[in-house]
Amino acid sequence: MVELPVASDRLPAWSEVSGLHIASLRHLQGDDSVAPCVAALGLAWPIAPGELSGCAPYLAWRSPRESLFLSMDREPLSELLKALAPGQSETALAIDLSEALAVYELRGPNIDLWLSHLVDSMSVPSEFGRANCARMADIPVTLLRLHPERLWLLADRPTKLYVKNWLTYSHEGVFCGGAGATAMPESHAQRFSPL
Repeated sequence: MVELPVASDRLPAWSEVSGLHIASLRHLQGDDSVAPCVAALGLAWPIAPGELSGCAPYLAWRSPRESLFLSMDREPLSELLKALAPGQSETALAIDLSEALAVYELRGPNIDLWLSHLVDSMSVPSEFGRANCARMADIPVTLLRLHPERLWLLADRPTKLYVKNWLTYSHEGVFCGGAGATAMPESHAQRFSPL
């Protein structure tokens, strides 16, 4: 079992988030059926590109035709799935992704430094309330900035072991590679196979 790093005054840490309920809200341009459904849950619609709105539950922009709904409570998700079940709207639907995605929380200082070794640094959402899609070690991920020192990383569940290994390896390379290490050693990066 992988030993997870613990956050300190200068080092970030990560952990897997369990019990999160997620729905993909897919909609065509001009759809008017999603707005009342998310409004009933206390969330605003539409959301701007790259926006993360709400605070438990959250609504995250993923693309012009998709947003993600995330909640620790199952009931709001059930309401949304029922309201936007296939056939309820001609231009939108909600799909339960709770079992399809693995979610990791990165917290503590220097998260951006750490992520810059995993994804294009321009795709790291630097401000609270932002969401971006990126590629991490050649797999798609979604990054949600919940707080200046707290971020969720979402990835397809079949890639779970791959993502865990990359998080662990990059953390060691950036923060534990020797006194004052701040970069992943290139020789290790070239030899490393996370699977």
